[in-house]
Amino acid sequence: MTNQKNTNKKPSKFNFNVIDMLIVLIIVAAVFFVVYCIILGNDLTDIGAKSTELEYSVIIPRADIKFKDSISKGDKVTDPETGKKLGTVKSVEYSFSTERVTDAEGNEKLYTNPDKIDLLITISCTAKIKGDSCYVGGVLLAVGNYIDVHFTNYSPAEKSYVSDIKISG
Repeated sequence: MTNQKNTNKKPSKFNFNVIDMLIVLIIVAAVFFVVYCIILGNDLTDIGAKSTELEYSVIIPRADIKFKDSISKGDKVTDPETGKKLGTVKSVEYSFSTERVTDAEGNEKLYTNPDKIDLLITISCTAKIKGDSCYVGGVLLAVGNYIDVHFTNYSPAEKSYVSDIKISG
């Protein structure tokens, strides 16, 4: 008896099966998801979100009085960093800024500053609602949150904050 090795053996061929096909489909889907979210600039907050019309109010405190007429109805509102649209100005109101001042005797008094105004701007927009969160232009809207806004003819230096949100319909 002689031990001979079979040198005519062909390497085994790769068999493509259902599991291999599922793995390839998952990889292709992941690549398309990355392309959709990152390259096309789509926001992950849009996934599973419902679109709705709403109005929100922004307060810009202690703005210089010379900017009183810089914002008007119909102005576009955008995010100054991304340039994404945050809505359209529906109305603008202002009042003179007041602050508490302590006099020489230690008494607190309310002082009205004739050079500073508090602007109340109501903005209408289409927002995405997902669970308890509300997003407009990828920005989370919540009462009390600070928001950076730029208007057609005015970009406030002061921090603005959301004072009210009303969902239409």
